[in-house]
Amino acid sequence: MFETDGLTEYLDKVKSSFEKLGLKLDYANVKSEQTDNYWKHTIELNGTEYVAFDGQFTDYDWGIAYLNFIKMLNSELKNQNSENRFYPIKCDNDGEMVLLTFKQFDFAKKHFPNDNEHPKKLSEWKNINGL
Repeated sequence: MFETDGLTEYLDKVKSSFEKLGLKLDYANVKSEQTDNYWKHTIELNGTEYVAFDGQFTDYDWGIAYLNFIKMLNSELKNQNSENRFYPIKCDNDGEMVLLTFKQFDFAKKHFPNDNEHPKKLSEWKNINGL
C-alpha cells in the first residue's frame, strides 16, 4: 500500500467485498506529491477525499499506510450504514485484515488468543505497533 499504485491495487481487491455486501467502493482523483523525504498521497472514495499517507519518511511508513487504508475503508462502511468493519491482523508490509461485524469480532476476541494472528481494534493495533 505504501506505493502509488499499491493503494488502487488493494482497493480493487477489497471492492468485491463491498459489492457482496451491496455497497459501493469507487475511487478517483488519486494524487501524489513527493520529494526526497516527504510524500502526500490522497484519493477519493465514493466522492470523499482521504489521506493515504502524509508525512516524512520513517520506519513506520508501511504501518501508517496500512492503518490509513483500514480507516478509510471503515469510514466508507459506516457511511453506507454497514455493520461490518475491517480489523487489522499482523502489521506493516505483512498486514492482513478481516471483515467482520462487531458481534463476530467480539466472538473472536472471547474465544481465541489475543495475539498478532487475530483481529484487533485499530486503537489496540496502533498501541502494539508504536503508532
